[in-house]
Formats: sequence, structure tokens, C-alpha cells
Amino acid sequence: MTKTLKILIILFISLMMTANIDAQYQPGKERGDPTKRAKGQMEGNKIRTTVFNFGMSGREGGQYPISVQTPYEWPKNTGNVYLAMLGIFVGGEVVDNNGEVQHIIDVYNYRQSPEGKTWNFEPVPGYSKPNLKTKENQVATSVEPDTWPDSWPDRINDAVDPGWRGAWNGYFGKNIFNADQEMFYRASDDKYSRYVNYFPDETDLTRKGL
Repeated sequence: MTKTLKILIILFISLMMTANIDAQYQPGKERGDPTKRAKGQMEGNKIRTTVFNFGMSGREGGQYPISVQTPYEWPKNTGNVYLAMLGIFVGGEVVDNNGEVQHIIDVYNYRQSPEGKTWNFEPVPGYSKPNLKTKENQVATSVEPDTWPDSWPDRINDAVDPGWRGAWNGYFGKNIFNADQEMFYRASDDKYSRYVNYFPDETDLTRKGL
């Protein structure tokens, strides 16, 4: 077999594999829901702060005492705070359906449409369990099994243990607790509908965002 023929065969196989992967890919159906917003306390490694499940940590404003919403406090329970707030921003340069370049920036809070609808990251339902007593939403944390969902939506397709029921969905794997404390949530930007001619998911034109 000649070298040229070998190269052509390799290229053909590579293209076939790529086409197969593209054909198999199915965008997820998860969507953000602003009614599922929640917060939880992170208290590992002598640091204490409040974590919100829409991409923010710290305190929303000075009107909240640190016992309710905690800026980054170190050492914990001393009242010494160093950071008021941290938030996630995600940006991208895309081309819309009119061929125009758009620069889209997703934010964690404080932005809404002219109609008053959210344009922020919002939590995806199913990744925590409401508080049994207060029925309030909460963020799943590794140190409180009562906050874990009955099964994890992102682990439903696990062939051995679908949903990982009763297990922690850890950064390093199922029931692996390497850190003092972990928190888990998913958030989506699909409510960001400002750019009317850009559709990130061609299979579902109701999904917006990046």
C-alpha cells in the first residue's frame, strides 16, 4: 500500500468518525428556572461564605447581616470579611442568522428584559432537594445528604448506577470526598433573549443565550 493511499484512508476514517459524532450529539433539554434560586453556606478550610445557585457567592448587599448572607469571611466566625461578592461572567463572539458578529456576555444577576423577565444565569431544577421543614430551595452540599436530590439528572445514563441515588455527585467522582466541603448546582443562560437573530441550538429555537 502506498503512503498516499494510507493517508487518504486515514483521512476518510477520521471524517466518518467526526460525522458519526455529530450525528449522535443531542443538545440537553435542561433549562434555567428563576423560581429555583437558592443559597447555601460554604464553610471549608476556615473560610465561610454564602453560595448562590445562579453563579454568585458572597453577599447581595449590606442590608443582609453576615449570619444571613456571608461575604468571604476568614477565619470563619470572626466577623473579618475580605470580599463582598464574586460572580460568573461568560462571553463569546458569535455570528447571528444575519451574518453579523455579536459579542454576547452572560451575567449572574441584575439584568432583565424590557418586559421584566430574567436575562441572567438561572438554576437548573433537579440538582437539590427542598428543605424538609421550610420547603425552601437549597443548594446541594457534600456535608448534608438531606440536600441531595433523589437522583442526579446528569448521571441518569450511568449504565452501572443510573442517577447515583443516595451518592454524592463529587468533583472527583461518585462518593469521593477530597475537599472539606463541596457544593453542586447547574445554571443555564437560556433565558438571555436579547439577541433575537442568534440561536445557539438549531434543534430548539426557544433556547437563547450562548
